[in-house]
Amino acid sequence: METTCRNCAQQTELLPHPHGPDLRLCPLCGAFQFVGPLGNVAELYTEHYYTGGEYINYELAAPVYQRNFVRKLQILKSHTPHLSFSEMRVLELGSALGNFMQVLRDAGVQHILGVETSEYARRRVVERGFQALDPFSADYAESVRKFAPNVICAWDVWEHLERPAEVFGALIEQNPSVEVVALSTVDSGALIPRLRGKKWRQFHPPTHLNYPTRASFKSYFPKVAFNDVNITSFGYHRPLAEYLAEFLPVRVLTGIPWLFRIPLYVNLYDIQLVVATRVGHDLASVRR
Repeated sequence: METTCRNCAQQTELLPHPHGPDLRLCPLCGAFQFVGPLGNVAELYTEHYYTGGEYINYELAAPVYQRNFVRKLQILKSHTPHLSFSEMRVLELGSALGNFMQVLRDAGVQHILGVETSEYARRRVVERGFQALDPFSADYAESVRKFAPNVICAWDVWEHLERPAEVFGALIEQNPSVEVVALSTVDSGALIPRLRGKKWRQFHPPTHLNYPTRASFKSYFPKVAFNDVNITSFGYHRPLAEYLAEFLPVRVLTGIPWLFRIPLYVNLYDIQLVVATRVGHDLASVRR
């Protein structure tokens, strides 16, 4: 029986969760986690994941998704006035096909490094002129250390990691250059998840393994010396085609490309965006 919450990193006796036998609830932060068999996680994120799996067609809808990345960068920048874009050294966990990396480049960020488990996604990132590391490679930690990131971004990644608190903790401990961590993920403590239960749109293990709450991060980040923790809800622009997929076959939708270019904004307040800043740390000396 596990005794550590993967979301808030507190030691506690995890409880059975009513949503299923492979879920455990943290009584301290209210988050829950999937503890069933995983198989090969990397195989979940093949090309099909972006073309008919999680997404109907990620490439066709890229301009709409780009809107979300631009807003995320704006929020990140509002909490990091001490860092200009040219000073940022951004490590992006879960860089997917490189769309946020392109937003960073367009904003003037020159130092960008991605991390991605999917071989298909890493190949696409390289095709766009960026670099992406395999987190399972032998030289991964050393490559990150040499890059010396001062910002870590992880958009909609926390819920996919087997042990996210450990992953972020290791990166922070091994890289004292890190000043800011920004992430978006599910908020299982919000009203919609509590009302919808197993029918909540974000409830789909094993691709989503962790279901943190706001309390998870308010507890977790101070443990790793990131005491300034800002949390807001974050709504998403999604293409009209995603909503029509409930009624029309995928082959019909992909034959009408303009449906993927019409953005619809929805905020159900069940996604949280967190920006945590290292406090009580001589950031200027680290940057030197």
